[in-house]
Amino acid sequence: MLMPVPSIASFLVLCLMFVTAPAKAQTPPEDPFALGVRNTEPVSPADELQTFVVPDGFRMELVASEPEIAKPMNLAFDVRGRLWVSSSLEYPFAAAVDVTPRDTIRVLEDKDGDGKSDQVTVFADQLNIPIGLLPYGDGVICFSIPNIWFLHDTDGDGKCDAREVLYGPFDTTRDTHGMCNAFRRGDDGWIYACHGFNNQSDVAGKDGHRVKLSSGNTFRFRPDGSRIELYTQGQVNPFGLTMDRYGDIYSADCHTKPVTLLLPGGCYDSFGRPHDGLGYVPNVMEHLHGSTAIAAIALGSDTSFPAEYADTTFDGNVMTSRVNQNILKRTGSSVRAVERPDFVSSRDPWFRPVDLVAGPDGSLYIADFYNRIIGHYEVDLKHPGRDRFRGRIWRVSYGSDEASARKSMNYGEDVSQLSVPQLLDVIRDRPTAQKNLARDRIADLSDSKTPAILKQYASDADVTIRRYVLCLRAQRQELSAEELAAATHDPDELVRVHAFRVLREFSGDSISEADASALLREGFGDLSAHVRRAAVAAASRHLSETLTAPLLRMLHTTDLADIHLRHSIRIALRDHLLHEDWFRALASQSPLTMDRLALADLSLAVKSEA
Repeated sequence: MLMPVPSIASFLVLCLMFVTAPAKAQTPPEDPFALGVRNTEPVSPADELQTFVVPDGFRMELVASEPEIAKPMNLAFDVRGRLWVSSSLEYPFAAAVDVTPRDTIRVLEDKDGDGKSDQVTVFADQLNIPIGLLPYGDGVICFSIPNIWFLHDTDGDGKCDAREVLYGPFDTTRDTHGMCNAFRRGDDGWIYACHGFNNQSDVAGKDGHRVKLSSGNTFRFRPDGSRIELYTQGQVNPFGLTMDRYGDIYSADCHTKPVTLLLPGGCYDSFGRPHDGLGYVPNVMEHLHGSTAIAAIALGSDTSFPAEYADTTFDGNVMTSRVNQNILKRTGSSVRAVERPDFVSSRDPWFRPVDLVAGPDGSLYIADFYNRIIGHYEVDLKHPGRDRFRGRIWRVSYGSDEASARKSMNYGEDVSQLSVPQLLDVIRDRPTAQKNLARDRIADLSDSKTPAILKQYASDADVTIRRYVLCLRAQRQELSAEELAAATHDPDELVRVHAFRVLREFSGDSISEADASALLREGFGDLSAHVRRAAVAAASRHLSETLTAPLLRMLHTTDLADIHLRHSIRIALRDHLLHEDWFRALASQSPLTMDRLALADLSLAVKSEA
């Protein structure tokens, strides 16, 4: 039977139907790195290792993983070359007061030098979300809700058997994901730390001096519990600190900026909080690396990486599962962070780099809080997808297996039994973290011979030795005012910078006001902008009416592009002009319009009675 032939009109209608029929919508696959709750499954440490991408010449190694460790928070090294890690199963809910908490601090040792931990010791258990930690003396100083503790090992068996409260209680009722973290010991012997988001802490040292830490702040404290001080105000949730060769401190902050230069006495942007009248300290950067979830910061200068990384910052980005990278560009004493390609990326969305520490072997160590969920406020804290047991520590090194092979066991050299000259040799030519461990060992020695030995090295030809010895003698209270004055005239910029940092810590009992003011006025005119900024910061600790006019002149003559020096000068002037008589005297002696405009601007930061 013949079929009817369709008309031309019918054929055209049929074609039009095919042309105009809507195509079935294709749903693009979800990007797992954009999800607050990852839609992938966990993989083994061996499989995760295969997901990492690092620059040519670098390699990634596994140091430790579950079940030996779980949920690492912060990392630190001790003078024996061992790696300490705080970890939490309790997070995000603190254990109730009537429940024994399950968290720990563990010590990792590499007995055979292959880079992997083959002995893990639980130094302390029954802790409650421990974060910041610093090996010290016979144990470790750490934060565990609600205090900063000194956990002692009095019998030498490698385990805590005595607990001493140094500071606290801190407020932890509002938030448990920032709290006190990133304990770093400075050249001055103080321990610097971050105070996290939302909590409102009011704590004091044994001397009775109280500090109020309102949400994000940085602070410092003495390791013997004697005193605690506010260092900077503001930031939202700082989580990570590091220090550069000038003694400048940088923080990583969640929700403001991945890299922040901390000026002592400075005020930083935060959620809905006003500034201090001077305005916020100028930012180091404006870019955010595609995330506000930043944790941890380390410096390339503290590693044994190639010279091109000397001015690099590494930043943990726990949302994008990457270690970001910036290069620090300097204008005078000021710093600007310029974005570079990511240093570490992973194809595994569970990779969460919550802490970065340069190791004594010159490698970069990464605490991986391996988890489906990292957001504290973005995802229900009771979400069943929150992992409680997996965690890894990674090591990034440069060079081939043979080139980077260790010369000694553990993750660094055991300097605990070295003599002072041997320790100074370590300071002379080892990576920064190893230098600082040797420094801390010398600082804590109490024998009668060390002072004389250090004095012999005070004029060493090596700039590094002169700088470290200067700071050590000051920290040990063995430096005279005359010796400090000589150091402020050292031919090397770094020594002069640290000399004025030492002067900032010198009390009135150690140097007269007249002598301190004379040194500071000289420092204000130093050829190095870094020295000038260190001298200005010291001026806030040695208030004198004789410094007000020089500081005001300095404000006018400082390069407008040196934004951090200019802000430091304004901080120092503010601190001086809180003395009303000095303010009135300076105003009466300043007929120039630019002087009066500067004083009017500063008056916003000078509180006075109505």
